Amino acid sequence: MVYTATRGCMVTETLQADDEQACALAAEQAKEPRDQIRSYIAAHAPKSEVDRITDYLLLNLRGLSAYARLGDTQKKLNDCARTAGPPLKESLLVGHLERDRTLDPLIISVLRELQGLTTR
Repeated sequence: MVYTATRGCMVTETLQADDEQACALAAEQAKEPRDQIRSYIAAHAPKSEVDRITDYLLLNLRGLSAYARLGDTQKKLNDCARTAGPPLKESLLVGHLERDRTLDPLIISVLRELQGLTTR
């Protein structure tokens, strides 16, 4: 059977299936990409923030998949992604700056405070 009108990420959508075997297979297929995303974030974000940022990104990716599955327009999906992007960019920027040992710790703390103000 071919489903030509199916939208969204097949793996993400299968994670919600009633079929336990399909769910287990989808979870197995999702592990490597999830680990790759986490590794990338770990290389660019503060260590204490890696799990939070990874969860944030995966939540948004899965939400976009759900919206696509519901048939929302590409414009709406793009708008949602644009809205989700700035906090992610800020989190990764602060992590990058923290690893730059040439920056004054005071500058880093100010950037962290500014980051906190934008997410409150």
